[in-house]
Amino acid sequence: MSDTSRLIKLKDIVKNTLFLARKSKEEYFRFFQLATRAYRDLCLYHINNKKTVLLDMDSNNVIDFPSDYLSLIAIGIPLHGQLFVFTKDHELLIKATLDPVYGWTDAIDEKSTYGYGASGGKNDYYFNIDSENSRFVFNGTQRSEVVLQYVSSGVSATAETSVPVVVESAIQSYILYRDALYDPNIALNQRMILEADYNQEIRKLRALAMPSIQEIKDELARGYKQTPKR
Repeated sequence: MSDTSRLIKLKDIVKNTLFLARKSKEEYFRFFQLATRAYRDLCLYHINNKKTVLLDMDSNNVIDFPSDYLSLIAIGIPLHGQLFVFTKDHELLIKATLDPVYGWTDAIDEKSTYGYGASGGKNDYYFNIDSENSRFVFNGTQRSEVVLQYVSSGVSATAETSVPVVVESAIQSYILYRDALYDPNIALNQRMILEADYNQEIRKLRALAMPSIQEIKDELARGYKQTPKR
């Protein structure tokens, strides 16, 4: 019986690639590193790997980046089944120290924005990104829990990583292309063939992400406004 699993372990993709490419088992760890990089790039640039988590602020209104965090989509709180987002404010003061005491500028009251906490054309709650220390810093909220939506690398730091089986060919193509790129004994035309194969797999993944005919019809219907007949 054929395997119909939706997920496949990253280590199994590496093993399959070694077998198909007739590579030695000694290449496993190098190929695994390439596979990890391949899936991270797929998540960041080519496939939808949005993750939504509920996180608690600490006593200093700070939340650390999740271990698989790549880039931010939104931060907010859920109200009536919808996400009400916070506004980013670059003027929030983030001290370049591990001292857990934070100060805030007074300029936030002059902003005209929208989102959760908005009242009379201004927001009461803001956040900033402290990239140096891998955390989000807030100027306060009525709740200690917030919803974080972000692009995940898909790679777990604590458990074996499983990925959608539909990305297996793209990861394999990436591994073989990058392997050839670093090998001075591989001819340029062979590298170009492997690069073209990888790009073809990327186009396939993007085609899978295209909206269906019904989704397109639904979107057109939302924008259609019926006018009265005379």
